[in-house]
Amino acid sequence: MNESKTMQISAETAIEKWHASRLSVTKIYEMSPEIIKAQDSVIGTLGNFSASIGKAKSKKTFNVLAIVAAALTNGTVLRYSVSLPEGKRRVLYIDIPEPHHRIALETAFSKKPSYGYKELTEVLQETYGLVSVQLSNNKAVALISMLKCKRMIVQDASKKYIYNPDFVY
Repeated sequence: MNESKTMQISAETAIEKWHASRLSVTKIYEMSPEIIKAQDSVIGTLGNFSASIGKAKSKKTFNVLAIVAAALTNGTVLRYSVSLPEGKRRVLYIDIPEPHHRIALETAFSKKPSYGYKELTEVLQETYGLVSVQLSNNKAVALISMLKCKRMIVQDASKKYIYNPDFVY
C-alpha cells in the first residue's frame, strides 16, 4: 500500500520557499508564447493544459478537433490559428465517451473507495484498458487532470482521490 510521505523542512526553508513562490506586482515575468488563437483572441499558450467543457451536444469535440487540425498543420482551420515552434509540434488529444468514463471509474472505485496519485494512475490504466482505451503513464496523468477538471474525481481531506458518481459530462 502506498503511503504518502511527509517531507520535514526547517522553518527558515519553509519561509524561503514561501517568499520564492509569491507573485509581485512590480516584478516582470516572462510570458509563455501565445500559440493558439481564435480570430485575434489568444486561447492557448505553450506548455499549458486545456480542457473543453460544456453541455452535451454543444459542439465541444468539433471545436477541439478544429484546434487539433490547426495544430497538426501549424496553420489555420475554421478561424483557429496555431503557431507551434519547431520541436514542439506534438498534441495529446483525449476524447473518451462518457459511458467509458463511468464504466472505468466505477470499476476502479468498486475495488477501493479512494486512491493515492500513483495508485490511481495504475488502476486507471487497468480499468480503462477494460473499455479498450490503452493509456501510457503520460496519458493516465493527463487523464487524471481532465477527470479532476470535470469533477469526475475529487480529492478528499486526506488528499486521496475519490469518485464523484454525480458528475455531469
